[in-house]
Amino acid sequence: MTRLAIIAGQGNLPLQVAQAADKQGYDVFIFPIKGQADAMFDGFAIQPVRLGAIGQTRDFLIRSDCRQMVMVGNVVWPSLGALRPDAVGMKLLGELVKRGDDSVLRVISQFFAEHGVKTLPV
Repeated sequence: MTRLAIIAGQGNLPLQVAQAADKQGYDVFIFPIKGQADAMFDGFAIQPVRLGAIGQTRDFLIRSDCRQMVMVGNVVWPSLGALRPDAVGMKLLGELVKRGDDSVLRVISQFFAEHGVKTLPV
């Protein structure tokens, strides 16, 4: 069974995606973003993650054998001080500045792909 990570932001859509993926035969593992995700993910494996902790999130995904992920739900971006990015997060912020028009999700997806985790569309 393929394990699917769901990086969950605000709203009920992350739960709906998790339930649909479960029905399609995925082994769903949810990574709710602390201070953002507000749905109840009862019955699913869960590992909360911090928004700015990209390196730690990558490590959680790899240790949990998640090679595919979906990012779903609203995310309210805090100030840089409140974000408290880890070292990897700081590097990605530098990439965002260099790329200009590229979206945040594209840069994050590329980062995870370089570490063996493919981002799937919802």
